[in-house]
Amino acid sequence: MKKFLILIVVFIMLVSISISFSEPGSSNDPLVSKSYVDEEIARLSNMIYQSQGQGQMIPVFQGEESTWQVVEVEAGGFLELKGGAELILRSGTAYAVPSVRNGIVNGLSDLTDGVDLVAESQLRQNHHIIVPRSDGRGARCYTKCFFLVKGPFEVK
Repeated sequence: MKKFLILIVVFIMLVSISISFSEPGSSNDPLVSKSYVDEEIARLSNMIYQSQGQGQMIPVFQGEESTWQVVEVEAGGFLELKGGAELILRSGTAYAVPSVRNGIVNGLSDLTDGVDLVAESQLRQNHHIIVPRSDGRGARCYTKCFFLVKGPFEVK
């Protein structure tokens, strides 16, 4: 019993010593102090101030233009979508053109219905469709079609 009591006292002393020497407000502390937050805000503000007028962009915002474009494709034409492109068929009749990679068919993602559009799946009007990578996926038009497209594409 005496050994157990000594062990508990030593444990309590070690815990109290480690708590007293820990640094609150460091980047490793899950609960940060106000002074740490103020230091980080000052550091980031300084970085922004120094980069003003130099034409630098924050890496997250670099990339393709993020506006919708109206694209007209004649009957028999092919709208090839590049990685990250979004598509909405507004009028006409078009069919999905998937890519085949290592024997696996990779279709177009119809976000409206939550399905994968594979070969010869008809695109439905006003459905939001995305293509994750530039591997030849797109839409083959059987009649004259009008699309809304956001992101990189090519009409062939």
